[in-house]
Amino acid sequence: IHGVMNTDNTSISAETIDYGPCAFMDDFKINKCFSSIDERKRYSYHNQPRIILWNLSILVNSLFPLLIRKNEKEKECIERLKLKFDEFEKYQKRSWLKMMAKKIGLFEVKDSDRELLQRLFQILEKNKLDFTNSFRNLNDLPDSSFLEDWKQRLQEQDQGQKEIIDLMNSVNPWIIPRNHQVEKAIQEANHGDYTCFNLLTKAYQKPYEVIDEYRFLTAPPEDSEVVKRTFCGT
Repeated sequence: IHGVMNTDNTSISAETIDYGPCAFMDDFKINKCFSSIDERKRYSYHNQPRIILWNLSILVNSLFPLLIRKNEKEKECIERLKLKFDEFEKYQKRSWLKMMAKKIGLFEVKDSDRELLQRLFQILEKNKLDFTNSFRNLNDLPDSSFLEDWKQRLQEQDQGQKEIIDLMNSVNPWIIPRNHQVEKAIQEANHGDYTCFNLLTKAYQKPYEVIDEYRFLTAPPEDSEVVKRTFCGT
């Protein structure tokens, strides 16, 4: 989750940069954010698709005098640009759906898959489930109704079980830089001990590969280890 995804942290190509007080999500919350200054959750997980549109609108506004075509009225230019933003928003939603569909083993998407994914998010949030581990172990979800519908959807495809598992494992990381582990590495490094830092640096080089010696790094944090806020510079 980008900590502060504002205009100066978005490039002209609409890619986010300078993640600042960012973090990976443990237990799933649709409106989760980490930045210590984001009190209104402007840059929360759920809101970031809208924020990128806002950032681009600010860019367009600053360039507006250069975007008016010859013999074009200002109002006509505005309407033309609005259409472009509508196209971008549709593209954004399609891209999100394709990306998330792969995470649940779908090679081709349907509009109804969006509803299936929303149900999944609700299950994750209601049960405070780990975001990363849940996608690697969807069969273990505590909701038989969802599992039945999901498996039925998978059966509509031509691909076999191995191809589906391979797809899911290629887009769902097995290991991520968990906040509490990163915090531990920072604290120890501040005292001159880089053992944890070096271990994490090596472990995260192959995030999609199951490596037993790093299995302990896939565990969610204990209550006392939860990092609730992050700060610029970390």
